[in-house]
Amino acid sequence: MSILDEIKSRLITEQVIQKFWSKVEKPSDLSKCWIWKGSQSGGAGMFFIGEDRLTGKIINVQAHRFAYDLENPGIPGSIQIRRNCNNKLCVNPSHCRLHTDLESLFWTKVAKSKAEDGCWFWTGQVMISGYGDFKTNKKSFLAHRYAYEITYGKIPSRKVLVCHKCDNKLCVRPDHLFLGSHKNNSQDMVAKGRSTKGRKGHSGKSGESNSQSKLTAKDIEIIRWRLEQGETQQSLANEYGVTQTNISAIKRGKSWSDTTQ
Repeated sequence: MSILDEIKSRLITEQVIQKFWSKVEKPSDLSKCWIWKGSQSGGAGMFFIGEDRLTGKIINVQAHRFAYDLENPGIPGSIQIRRNCNNKLCVNPSHCRLHTDLESLFWTKVAKSKAEDGCWFWTGQVMISGYGDFKTNKKSFLAHRYAYEITYGKIPSRKVLVCHKCDNKLCVRPDHLFLGSHKNNSQDMVAKGRSTKGRKGHSGKSGESNSQSKLTAKDIEIIRWRLEQGETQQSLANEYGVTQTNISAIKRGKSWSDTTQ
């Protein structure tokens, strides 16, 4: 326990706890955000615990941190607490989680697009399936699935999929992800024209033998990025069902319509 943690333990009394909760507005649905109505700093809630008479220190803490500590005592002050809801004024302990060094390591392997709604590309290892692979401590995680869990909380079951709104397998941007079933994912693929099953005129072939292949603007953005990371033109052509000549043209900055002329 740090010196600051010791000071906090001396100052936190039942009266202080009651004072804290008096500044919190709880909705009728307790699963939603509990809003802090007290002091703020940088848009986030701050709670004045008091002055320590032994050291003369004035003790202020982040409001969501104080609420989390009340529900989960004994967490060292050096460990950060993050909100899953991203609401700076929320102090609902169930919306908070520990921020670990593992998360920090994860985000060092992510390249964020400068575009406002652009993808966040996984730059670490990639599986044969094309999805990001986050390996640490002898464990392996799907990168986009890990990004979802550390942002929104634990996924209820392994049977629940984490799907991409952007159709970019290497994207780990949390607001580009959503939960779904295998059925939902298949329906999404058909709706977006990514499924070959039942497509009129489709030969069922891939690569250069498939004349029905089409690429979207998002596909082209992803292909260019993957080429910059060193992936070969032929491997991308095989994956997307186009020719190596098409990929070469994309690398040179041409659009999909230009590559097929």
